[in-house]
Amino acid sequence: MSIRLKKPHNVETDQKVTLKRRKVKLEQKIEIFEEFMKTGEKLVGNTIFKGYPIGQWAIQIRNSLNRMNNGKDDKVKISLTKEKLEKLESMGILERQIDSTIDEKIDSLVEWRRKYPKIKITPIATDEELREYARTDEEFVQIQEEYEKMQRYYDYVRIRKHQGKLNEEQMKRLKEGKIGGVFGYPTRIEELAKRYGILEKDIDYLLTKFGTLDNFYEMHNTGKIEDKKDRTLEEKIIRNVVDMDDNSNMGYDNLYRDILAMKKTTPDVDFYSSKGLQEELETLSKREKYVIESIYGLTEGTTPTTLENVGRELGMTGGGVSPIKNKAFRKLRHPARVRKYRITFESECLTDEERQSIEKLKKDIQLQNGNLYENLGKLKEIKERLDKEKD
Repeated sequence: MSIRLKKPHNVETDQKVTLKRRKVKLEQKIEIFEEFMKTGEKLVGNTIFKGYPIGQWAIQIRNSLNRMNNGKDDKVKISLTKEKLEKLESMGILERQIDSTIDEKIDSLVEWRRKYPKIKITPIATDEELREYARTDEEFVQIQEEYEKMQRYYDYVRIRKHQGKLNEEQMKRLKEGKIGGVFGYPTRIEELAKRYGILEKDIDYLLTKFGTLDNFYEMHNTGKIEDKKDRTLEEKIIRNVVDMDDNSNMGYDNLYRDILAMKKTTPDVDFYSSKGLQEELETLSKREKYVIESIYGLTEGTTPTTLENVGRELGMTGGGVSPIKNKAFRKLRHPARVRKYRITFESECLTDEERQSIEKLKKDIQLQNGNLYENLGKLKEIKERLDKEKD
């Protein structure tokens, strides 16, 4: 169901209304107010009666009186006698009729998102999403009514934004309050989306579902992420293979995974040396080395390609290339070779402090927390100490 802004209130629903813009004296306005009051209709900010914008009149009169009472000049000069003032007060014209100010609407929207974080104001939420917070049918109806009110507030505030009538502080509250839509996402979400190279809405989804990315990581580390969408994001966000030599060519990451038959969602993290892997590639036959480098795009200036493309270059079919690749993999999977490029931190020489430090560094590297080079540097320092202990 789409929620639209209310059309201007008009008690003359059976005929087209043309707004009368000519100047009207206060005495005449009071007479028109009195005539309107006889209809029993509620006077609100957008009420039009007999072609007159009487809702706007009421707002202007209230604003002028407030400015005059505060000793400020006002563009609209009004001359009030005691009798006129009494008439306006008796009709309730001097009382604010709108349900909330723009700031109160913003506060209500922010509070709604805090109270119901899984219910987005835009795009429109489904009944199933609303029901998640309702224990009874009565509560569901109440949440529905509140939600429709929030959508009206959102539409109103959105229009004010397009009109350029929101100040910087109001825009910040809407953005950081996760109102969404035209107001964007909080700065923290924007930063995380940029860091991981994924959409802001995906970061917002993860934070809404898991609370923090640390919680998401813990679910990954225990192998408990099962939802299809979550697993897709798991592959994009959490690194489970890290090159200690920090080679920018991701082909080595993919080759390492395939050699050890690792999935991208495998819990924990494996560290390896791309330089060590390159050295092992040099021990293969020229044809085996060429096939592996071509498939994974390991040569500078090249991109990964298919078995079929490699086969055409070698004058054979893709099926003919596959055995060459498999033979190369059998060689690279030999335990003696793996030990030369796979890096582990399993040692009795590790202190308790170092063990804790390694676990923290692993997590920071997997979630890209902090500076990658600094984190890798700290791990290398521990590895160098372990290597000296072996010697």
